[in-house]
Amino acid sequence: MCVPTKKIDSLSAASINAAGDIPSPRISPTIVAMNNHIMLYGGKPIVPDEIYDGGFYILNLSTKQWNRIQLEGNQPAARWGHSAVSNDGIMYIWGGQQEGNYFNDLFIFNSSTCKCDGTVRGEASSI
Repeated sequence: MCVPTKKIDSLSAASINAAGDIPSPRISPTIVAMNNHIMLYGGKPIVPDEIYDGGFYILNLSTKQWNRIQLEGNQPAARWGHSAVSNDGIMYIWGGQQEGNYFNDLFIFNSSTCKCDGTVRGEASSI
């Protein structure tokens, strides 16, 4: 798999050839940077009737290896169109949908323990 990368300090971009547990093509996943890694979660399958993949994938930028990581704890349902941000090794995942079911929840993924440490649920959306 060829993954485009950017170097912010030099404003340059390049492609890398990555290997390993490469995520399938998908629509609207979230991708966040954590240290020398890129985390990918969720997304809608491109192929009709394909099963949603709720896996967490991590790309090590040094080794150019993708790995699907096994989570412990309360895991979010597979989704797409969600938002995510990372801070200090924590990935926060909010909202999204799956087949018309809209989520109003926040999952807190700790990259050092590979656990979803907490879930915050809001009221059901009226959309």
